[in-house]
Amino acid sequence: MAMNNPTPPIRRIQYYRFGGPEEMKLENHVLPPPGRHEIRVRVRSASVNEIDWRLRDGYLKLITGWRFPRGMGMDFAGVVEQVGPEVSRFAIGDRVMGIAPLRTPGAFAEALITREGQTLLMPDGLDFEAAAALPTVGVTAWRGLLKYGRLQSGQSVFINGAMGGVGRAAAQIARAKGASVIAGRVGPDDILAAGAAGIDPAISYKGPIPPELRHQFDIVFDCHGSLTPAEGDLLVQPGGVILDTNPSGRKRLLAILSRRRKMVFGSMSAKEIQPAVDLASAGQLRIPVGRAIGLEDAIAQIAAMEQGKGGKGKTVIVIP
Repeated sequence: MAMNNPTPPIRRIQYYRFGGPEEMKLENHVLPPPGRHEIRVRVRSASVNEIDWRLRDGYLKLITGWRFPRGMGMDFAGVVEQVGPEVSRFAIGDRVMGIAPLRTPGAFAEALITREGQTLLMPDGLDFEAAAALPTVGVTAWRGLLKYGRLQSGQSVFINGAMGGVGRAAAQIARAKGASVIAGRVGPDDILAAGAAGIDPAISYKGPIPPELRHQFDIVFDCHGSLTPAEGDLLVQPGGVILDTNPSGRKRLLAILSRRRKMVFGSMSAKEIQPAVDLASAGQLRIPVGRAIGLEDAIAQIAAMEQGKGGKGKTVIVIP
């Protein structure tokens, strides 16, 4: 006599080979039970980051491996449904947030299996959408400014890409940590919005570096990838540091050869995500949500974002 499957399938966005947007499919999938230090989370919201489609393209495939189907999505917020036998920090019903494992992502789904050490309790002051928008951009900005940049109160910061996710987080973290000047470069349509967000002065990507900004900054943080080495050198003052979240081949080589240039890497550790969450809990860090969509619309939105047509603000996927 056939037995009913004790674990009903969930819907998730997944793919069966590395490639472009056409590989994404919204399908039913059966999750395994959580392992010893894992939890199963009922996803209520997940945010979209560039790393999500880059992993699908095959970026880091030597690390992530070739096991298919593979889920998509790293940042999530939701409610604990099951806990592994050695989980000690969470209980069923806890509201949690975090970053899914790099080798087994899957936040763009009704549920996912994730590691206890990459998960945090949600602060009471955050809703699911705000919590899901935070982890990757928050930890990347925090590590860039505090670990790599060693930001001190009273220092000056220039953020290239100040109105993107990491850039917005970096501006707010710099302000919370007492930076004296927070300047930035943004798209021409974002100049006024950047000023309202406290980025002063804000200059356009399309213009040169103004003479009055040359050699004025302790930290130059490229969150957009468009700052040339020469422009970084023009902005940073002697003894300052130039940070880059996504350096090209040449800039990666310069970071290896130069002590003042540093490549910024994020982290999936709950311990390293926690400082950004604490700032959010205190009302000092918020990532604006530009678009909230359902799973049914997520594939089209991700494809649009890859083409630079996803709109402004963070995209979050909401699962009722």
